[in-house]
Amino acid sequence: MDNNGNTSLNAKSLQFTDLFDLAYIQKLQDLFADAHGVASIITNPEGLPIAKPVDFKIFAETLKRLGLFIQILKI
Repeated sequence: MDNNGNTSLNAKSLQFTDLFDLAYIQKLQDLFADAHGVASIITNPEGLPIAKPVDFKIFAETLKRLGLFIQILKI
């Protein structure tokens, strides 16, 4: 805030969570993953999660099954 009471935004220091409510983003991510049957994660530019990852257990189990299937077929 400057001396006149104005706030100025510095784009370089602006964070996702400065703009969006994290609880709402988490709910949106949960609904998206459920509606599309996919795992979902939202990260910051450095790749660190900013919301709790959703449904990665199912994703990991699917990869494990795929790996076993590929071994059976010897692809």
